[in-house]
Amino acid sequence: MNARTTTSDSGVAAGPTRLRLALRSNAAFCSVSGALIAALSASLPGILGAGSGRFYLVLGVFLVLYGIQIFFLSRRERIRRFEAILVVAGDVAWVVGSVVVAAVGILTSEGMVLVLATAAAVAGFALWQGRNLPAADGTPR
Repeated sequence: MNARTTTSDSGVAAGPTRLRLALRSNAAFCSVSGALIAALSASLPGILGAGSGRFYLVLGVFLVLYGIQIFFLSRRERIRRFEAILVVAGDVAWVVGSVVVAAVGILTSEGMVLVLATAAAVAGFALWQGRNLPAADGTPR
């Protein structure tokens, strides 16, 4: 541990940590992706081959708000392990859902590439965050 970090029983060390960086990167990706999805919501049904413009608009707005929530989580003095696990679980759920949608075969070729590429990026965030979860006693890794 260096002079810039402190730990507690209830969460991750204060100060810059790998988990904070992972969460902030995920938050940025989530919010930017959400903004793009919302902005392109009318075009996405044709590009992806599934869904409606309204669905993509709602999804985009949700992702922007979720990204903001993740960002605020990363700014807390202590990040609770359980909250970080919920973010990882959300990422895993996104990846599983994406694979299921791809497997159903309703997407265009472009849609398949976009959905699976996004799922790969989200899986990367899940792994990065998961590998940097604090130990049960709050000790950062």
